[in-house]
Amino acid sequence: MDCVLDPLLLRFRYHFERHESATNRLAKPEWYLTHVHEQTNAHTRFLAHSLTPELHRHREEVHCWDAQILLLRGLVKAASRKLTQDLPTLLAVSGFVCRYLLVYGANWGFIVQYSPLLCHTLDEVLLFEQNIDEDIGYGSWASADRRAYPRCIDVFTSNSDVLFAWTSADVEYAHRVLSATLETESSGDKKNLVWQLEDDATTSEQELVPPVAQRFVALLDFLSQRFMLMETEEHRYLYVMQVHLPLLRRFGQQCDARGRRLVNALTKNTQSSWGELFVVVNALQHVAQTLAIWEQSSVFLELSRKVARSETTRAQVLRMHVAYSKQVLARASAAVLATEEATAVRQALAGPGAMIGPTAALTAAYSVGSKTMKSLFRRAETDGKIEAPVDSSPAAEATDNDNNSAEDQDDPETLVFSHTIFELQIAELKALASTLLEAGKNALVRTVERDVENYRSRYVDLKIFYFFILFFFTNKPDSSVPDCHVSPVPILQPILDGDIR
Repeated sequence: MDCVLDPLLLRFRYHFERHESATNRLAKPEWYLTHVHEQTNAHTRFLAHSLTPELHRHREEVHCWDAQILLLRGLVKAASRKLTQDLPTLLAVSGFVCRYLLVYGANWGFIVQYSPLLCHTLDEVLLFEQNIDEDIGYGSWASADRRAYPRCIDVFTSNSDVLFAWTSADVEYAHRVLSATLETESSGDKKNLVWQLEDDATTSEQELVPPVAQRFVALLDFLSQRFMLMETEEHRYLYVMQVHLPLLRRFGQQCDARGRRLVNALTKNTQSSWGELFVVVNALQHVAQTLAIWEQSSVFLELSRKVARSETTRAQVLRMHVAYSKQVLARASAAVLATEEATAVRQALAGPGAMIGPTAALTAAYSVGSKTMKSLFRRAETDGKIEAPVDSSPAAEATDNDNNSAEDQDDPETLVFSHTIFELQIAELKALASTLLEAGKNALVRTVERDVENYRSRYVDLKIFYFFILFFFTNKPDSSVPDCHVSPVPILQPILDGDIR
């Protein structure tokens, strides 16, 4: 096998690892990945008829007697080496883009937009892995022994920085897709279409789900397919925590905002607002039911069981999660320091503040720095607010006990490792659906009570008006109007009886 591989590896290095080679381009990872796939398929007949039978005769001495798998393994290692060489450049380009967006005033919040080169390379690698699994069956060997049969995707999980670049790129993509689906401001008709059901009398239960929920579930399923090829359970669990859970939280917030707008509109147009509110509730329940089904699948069930039972795995996930949180905080700090307040600090340090003396400059830096930290941790400063005195009453002690229990519930390990992966998210979505229905019911009750009160007030006014007219005609008859004291009675009697139409 080494004799067969050496010429192919030499050709690979000549085309894709030399700086002067025209085919060695950072923006074209699909060239060397396609080359690996094509070379493996081109030698299928020779490998199957010449080498595989000989390897099968010595199957006690070799781990694998499939020559095509062994050839592909050698070429995959070459592609992984090439990808490892290109990865620092890809990350450096992404880092430059991030710094440019943060420093030069691009208002992207805390979501970093990674270089398209990195995202394109990652997509091509995942597509390559899928193709060799379907066409050649490399996935079964890689699943059995990952060290002996590595994957190119392992380069993206080799260290924390590369893994966080992957998850951050997927987070940015997922939020962009969700925003394009839910927050289409340019076309109001398109925004409403994603929340409308098909007008059909014979609609099934599946058709009662709005298109926005179906697209969101498709997005979650697409993201789930991306982490399936990761090497360890820690990486897959961390991917779900960093990509799926924030996306579910964002979807719940969008549904909550739309539901509350519809609840407030119940007082104006009850019938249409109720229908749209039911659509939002159906969307929440559909996503919750889909997550519950996914939790019972072998992939998520095995992942939850392994992470829950292994202390080593939990510790590894926590370490990576803390490292990721520090990286996110660093990006947030860079974003805040790139604002006008940071500009004020620089001017204070190098401008008139430095002329006055170090004290003035440091005072300005401390003032802006304290505001920066408060904005990072979302602690709003309240002017003139006096600290509450310490109370030693039993009520205060009970409050302290409740706070302590809440702090116990907020333990990081408790929050990270629930009984199942999506347990908290399913409960939150169902609770939000119930809250919206309860709020809609309360709004409808208030609207009905208001209408009934208005009806009663108008009925009393009409009744007084009736007695006034009856009194006028019966006590002051006019000879020119015959039987005028009798004529109003059949006309106004329905009003007295309450039939106001």
